[in-house]
Amino acid sequence: MESQEHAKTDDTISIDSDAKKEGPAPSKSLAQCKTMSTGDMSLLTPSLSTMPPSSTCGCCSPFFAMLPLQKRIVILTGFYITFFAGAVHGWGPMQLMLEGDGAFSYRCTSEEVASDVICQQQTISLLRVPLIAGLCSILSPMLGHVADEYGSHVLVQVMSLFGVVGISLIMTASGTGVDWILFVAFSFLYLMLMSGSIMITKTGLLFDNGDARRRVISVLNALLDAGTMTYLILLKILQGIEGATFLGV
Repeated sequence: MESQEHAKTDDTISIDSDAKKEGPAPSKSLAQCKTMSTGDMSLLTPSLSTMPPSSTCGCCSPFFAMLPLQKRIVILTGFYITFFAGAVHGWGPMQLMLEGDGAFSYRCTSEEVASDVICQQQTISLLRVPLIAGLCSILSPMLGHVADEYGSHVLVQVMSLFGVVGISLIMTASGTGVDWILFVAFSFLYLMLMSGSIMITKTGLLFDNGDARRRVISVLNALLDAGTMTYLILLKILQGIEGATFLGV
């Protein structure tokens, strides 16, 4: 019996000594436990800085594919900010195109139409379009909530939807002569503008360096203002094509 007790004692001592050598078992942190319990897979997603350039651009040009992901996103953001979202600022050339297309021409008298003079009532009606559409800027906090709650990729999809609907409604108004549709069309385009403004900040936040972040946001804001030339370019194209009307309708 004594030999058995000595054997048990020796085994216990050896187990304790091994446990001391190995140290205490690592315990999961509270954040890790929450991640495992909620099924959050964000830890498995590689960051933008560690992703290889070719992993997210399967059909891009070789030069574009060689750029880091952040720079590619900045280039794409600058493109749609300039030629789509920022274009809404250039109302002057757009108004000339709408006048040439006959929008609100029913408000002109027969004498004004025959003499080809500026119709004041038509001009007033057209100026009301951006004024009313600009009221959509009050929905900017809701769009920001969409970006924070569901992610920037969802806001980009919503912004694209606003643009497609807005341009489609302009074409519908031009083809049918139902001018009140222009109020709805440019309201959607102003929502696209607000979404693009939010995406400027979201794109800048992709960069960890503070100086790079400020430069990106400043450049994209400048491109948003430069978008006013988009409608002017479109107007010059229409003026260069004999007999062309707005959107070719």
